[in-house]
Amino acid sequence: MSKVAIAIIIASSVATFRRAGHGFTDNGTAFPSDYFTDDQLKAIHAEKRLSVKEVSIDAIPDGVDRSPLDLALQLARDAQSQEEGKKAPAAKAPPAPDKKPATKKPAAKNVTDSQDGNKTGKAAEQVTK
Repeated sequence: MSKVAIAIIIASSVATFRRAGHGFTDNGTAFPSDYFTDDQLKAIHAEKRLSVKEVSIDAIPDGVDRSPLDLALQLARDAQSQEEGKKAPAAKAPPAPDKKPATKKPAAKNVTDSQDGNKTGKAAEQVTK
């Protein structure tokens, strides 16, 4: 048997109204049923300028702001996907080949000895050959 998800729709009797740390509009806003703490729900239910209805997610009327509900549903789907990914055995990547970085020998420089004018380095090697 499938579980029916319940949303709480809260609507204000005025254009905008704040209670329990949230803003509400006269069009209504849909929240997941576990969105508010018990204290927040008590404050919302006690407020005469707010109406609260519990409905199936499939029965949310047009015009109601679904953004808090949709965000919560997306986060739940993402968390479920991550959990499923952790349970599945990960494919092992082949081990990386052992490659030693090539060491480059510094090039010999043509250097002239300043005292006697003789060339040293690669130029000296070429002269002696």
